[in-house]
Amino acid sequence: MKCPFPISRNSRSPSDLRARKEQQRGRSQSGSCGFNFGGVTGKTVPGTPAYNKATNDTAKVVKRFTSKDWKTDGDGFHAITYKVKANKNQYFRLRGTNLGANVSGETIDGEPLIDTKTENEDNETRFSEINKRNYKDLWFYSNQIFISVEDRNHDDKH
Repeated sequence: MKCPFPISRNSRSPSDLRARKEQQRGRSQSGSCGFNFGGVTGKTVPGTPAYNKATNDTAKVVKRFTSKDWKTDGDGFHAITYKVKANKNQYFRLRGTNLGANVSGETIDGEPLIDTKTENEDNETRFSEINKRNYKDLWFYSNQIFISVEDRNHDDKH
């Protein structure tokens, strides 16, 4: 499945993050997506608790979007632009789903819930149930855009 939301930085205004997706004819534009933010802290040392940590405590959703937020651009793509304040090294990524923000058994406030375990002795039935569940609950994650902030307080006379 092609990632439908490439993210880019506007070269004239690097603080503008822009996401675009192809308009799909005859398909409803439901679902939601969000810009996720996380701090960049540098390398960690192997064998330390920080190295083995599976999560980033600074990661959070900074903005959520629904189909009402997309505008069609001149190329026929649905697009959104979101301004960010780049005051430290950080990354952004776009995450989205075909689901709404609060779908019973699937999402709460736009966050995915853990899938219920499918327990069925018959493998064919079990895989059919898993596929049915997976195809009604689709998620994507874009690649990150890393932002490195330069210190602007240095002497420019050199």
